[in-house]
Amino acid sequence: MRIFTVKAWKRARVSIMACALLAVGMAGVVFVMENPSDAPSEKEFRGGSRLLSHGLEQEEAVLTVDGEPVSLREFEAAMLRERLATIRLFQTKYGAVYDQGFWNRSYGGKTPLETLRQTALEQMIRLKVQQIAAMREGVIQNISYDRTLQKRGKENQEREAAVRSGKVIYGPVQYGEEEYFQYTFSNMLTSLKKHLAASKLALSPEEISLFYDENKESLYQGVPMVRTRKLMFSDQTEGAAEKARKASVQAKKLHSLEKAAAYMSGKGRLSVQVFDASSLRDDSRYEPKLLMTAQLLKPGEISGAITVSGGYAVLEGLERIEGGFVPQTEAVEDIRSRLLDRKYGEWLEDQVRHAQVEINRSMFEKLEIKD
Repeated sequence: MRIFTVKAWKRARVSIMACALLAVGMAGVVFVMENPSDAPSEKEFRGGSRLLSHGLEQEEAVLTVDGEPVSLREFEAAMLRERLATIRLFQTKYGAVYDQGFWNRSYGGKTPLETLRQTALEQMIRLKVQQIAAMREGVIQNISYDRTLQKRGKENQEREAAVRSGKVIYGPVQYGEEEYFQYTFSNMLTSLKKHLAASKLALSPEEISLFYDENKESLYQGVPMVRTRKLMFSDQTEGAAEKARKASVQAKKLHSLEKAAAYMSGKGRLSVQVFDASSLRDDSRYEPKLLMTAQLLKPGEISGAITVSGGYAVLEGLERIEGGFVPQTEAVEDIRSRLLDRKYGEWLEDQVRHAQVEINRSMFEKLEIKD
C-alpha cells in the first residue's frame, strides 16, 4: 500500500480534524477547550451563575422545529454549551470583563445574553433537524430530551451495579448529563450518515473520480525518497544548539555540510540518512521535525539547526525521487469520507433552511443568567 507524504498527511490530518469539527458544529455543539481566565467553570455556572428558569413552565416548549418540541431543560443545555464561547467572543471583540452585570451590558448594541440566546437557538435548530431526520430514517425512535435523561439514569445505575460486582466497564462509571447527551448524539450521527450515504447522499463513481483528479496533488501525493547527509550534535545544551546553528551557516557558505563538519574539527557526527515510505512510520513517530525538514529539501539545500531527540541536527539534501500519486483505488475510502462530510453539510444546510420553526417568544425572552 502506498503511503502519503508528511505534507499530504498533515493536510489530510487537518482536513480530518476540520471534518470532525464540522460534524460537531453541525450538531450545534460548541466545545471550548480552554476557559477564559475570569470566567466561571461549568460547575460554578451550575451553581453561582445559573440560568433563571423559575417562573417558567418546565413542560412548555421554548420552540418547536418541524413540530418537534424543544423543552426548557434542553434549551438550557444548549445555552450552557455556548456560554464560554459567548464570554470569550465579547472578551476578544470588545475587551469585556466577566463581572457582575456582564450578561446584560450592551456591547456594540447587543448584550451577551441576547447573543447567547441566539446562538443557542441556532444550535438547537441544527441539532433538532438531525434528530428528526434520524427518527425518519429509523435510526432512533424517540428524540425527547427527557427520554435521553431517563436512559442516562438507567445507564448510570447499571454501571454502578457492574462496578460494585467487580465487572469491567468501558467509559466513565457515571455519565454527566451533557456527557451522555454527546455520547448518544455522536452515535446517532454516525448511524444517520451511514443511512443517508446509502440513499439520499449516495456517491457516484464519477463524483469520486472527479474529487480524486481535483485533489490528488494536495492530498494523495506519494512518499518521495530523500537521501540526506546529517550532522548530529548529541547534546541538548544551548552550546550544542549554537554549534548546530554555526554548522548550518558554514555549510551554506561552503555549499557542503561535509566541509562544514571538517571546518568545525569534528565536533559533530556525520552520517547519511534516507527518508522514504519504508521509514515513514518510525520517522513521523520519533523524529517528526527531522522528517518534515527532509521532505522539503532539494538536492544541494542545507537546513537550519533542527531540534531532535538527544540533541540538534543539520541536514543536507543529496538526492530526491518523487513518489508519484497514491492510486485512486487506494484512496477511495478517504475520498468517500471527505465527500460524504461535504454532502452531509450541504444537506444539513438545506434542512435548516426549510425547517418550520416556531419560537415561544414570551418564554424565550425570559431566559436570563444570574451572576
